[in-house]
Amino acid sequence: MSFRDWAFSRRRFTLAGRLESVAVLAQAVPGLRGFKRAGVALIAGALSATAMAPLYLVPILFLSIPVLIWLIDGAGGGTRGIWRAAASGWLFGFGFFLAGLHWVGNAFLVDADTFGWMIPFVAVLFPGGLALFPALACAIARTFWRKDASRVVLFAALWSLSEWLRGHILTGFPWNDLGHAWVSVAPIMQSVAWIGISGLSLITVLAAAAFAPLSGAVRRGRKIDRRALIWPAAALAGLAGLGLAGFVRLLTPDPMPVDGARVRIVHAALPQQTIDDPAMREPIFTTYLALTARPGLEKVTHVIWPEAAVPFVLSRTPAALDAIGAMLGPHTVLITGAPRLQHSVEGPDPKVFNSAHVIDGEGHILGTYDKSHLVPFGEYLPLRSILSRLGLLQLAGNLGSFDEGPGPRTLWAPGAGPLGPLICYEIIFSGSVIDPRARPDWLVNMTDDSWFGSGAGPRQHFDQARLRAVEEGLPVVRAANRGISAVIDPKGRVIARAPLDDTGTLDSDLPGPLPPTFYARWRELPYAVAIISMLLICFWPRSKAASKLLPPPSRAR
Repeated sequence: MSFRDWAFSRRRFTLAGRLESVAVLAQAVPGLRGFKRAGVALIAGALSATAMAPLYLVPILFLSIPVLIWLIDGAGGGTRGIWRAAASGWLFGFGFFLAGLHWVGNAFLVDADTFGWMIPFVAVLFPGGLALFPALACAIARTFWRKDASRVVLFAALWSLSEWLRGHILTGFPWNDLGHAWVSVAPIMQSVAWIGISGLSLITVLAAAAFAPLSGAVRRGRKIDRRALIWPAAALAGLAGLGLAGFVRLLTPDPMPVDGARVRIVHAALPQQTIDDPAMREPIFTTYLALTARPGLEKVTHVIWPEAAVPFVLSRTPAALDAIGAMLGPHTVLITGAPRLQHSVEGPDPKVFNSAHVIDGEGHILGTYDKSHLVPFGEYLPLRSILSRLGLLQLAGNLGSFDEGPGPRTLWAPGAGPLGPLICYEIIFSGSVIDPRARPDWLVNMTDDSWFGSGAGPRQHFDQARLRAVEEGLPVVRAANRGISAVIDPKGRVIARAPLDDTGTLDSDLPGPLPPTFYARWRELPYAVAIISMLLICFWPRSKAASKLLPPPSRAR
């Protein structure tokens, strides 16, 4: 029965008819070759990106992921089959990252005269490089592929491992893991408090892959093979259970706000061209002083400015520190981003850090944190001696390349206790956002999202902050230039939020912390155990009875 015949029949309204449509689609996909096969992989990957912010079309994953599995089904055997599976995985990944990370091109338009020529290369090389990870997962999966139930588990484990590797290799870029789609569903998002984002991504791809066996749901005589419904039913039941557990967590008592603490987030919508202009340094500083001094400051105990709010070396500008002290008053503390210079005994050139300072009401710097996870090509140029000869430059080059700080550090903010500062995209690195020797009571994320444009980028970045709050059980106060400034409670709920691209202030009580979550105690250990267990299940010798748990895909009749 062709898909057209099915579409114009009454059978399409029945369960058997709907299952038969899946079988017809699954029959067609593995047999595709050439440009049709490549096009399906590319489109399926691009559609998968709609599951992320700002659209959150999560159900699309339950179609796009099975399509990739069906493409691997039809890749063939031997070395050619492995390469064909890798190509399908690369095209799927290229479509996914091209659609989901298209906003990266905005950074090269900030100074279009200097960097605009790089956009075509970035549009291909950036998503193309990230797509190597799903390509590797699909190639390894095809090597050990069996057209039975085990392929669901094998694919999920290898895809999840590829996401984990992407988040760690070459400084890592853990952006838009499949688990990020669940930020739009608060109960399921709570699961990262137990299993982290890696665990949630693993469950997400496993649940989506579980719909691939529906290809064998309709057998000869158009009868439903109920064994084919086991995996999708188990996937839906598992997600429902996860949501129920999260719903219960949301109902547990919330911690009391920090007694006597009230924060004011000062955020602006300054374009990057203005920040990079040396002539604008004093006007920018004056703008932040004026915004901070708006009515109600006398009730505020802690003021938060974004990354790059002070576009000069604040620690070496006593007049600016005096102006801050005069503006704050004796009982208010400022936490702000600013560059920092440090003379080195190793050479004549000083080190330059992207830093955060805690400043008291007398203009004294109480503590400093130096950003440790720098943005490649943004804050430093990898292989500088080689790439600079090719004409490549770093994007943020007004003070030269930044130097790397020693790692997460807990600072003390009088009146609000220990805090964990995170500058820009440091918030995206799950499990690496706090000093393990001194757990903070709250996280402060200072960022300049003017590089990201006004579309998906700032929203995806904001979702990462919400996930870190749930993982660690800590509130997050986020100050963003041309981004989303907000106060987030330890369960990932937004207590107060400023509109994107807004200029103004946002006042809020400071939520209290929760005790360390299960994930905060055990980190990736449960995830590692799950991955190893899944791979053992796939490779362990099976009895004939076990191999018949689910019949292989067959032609729809």
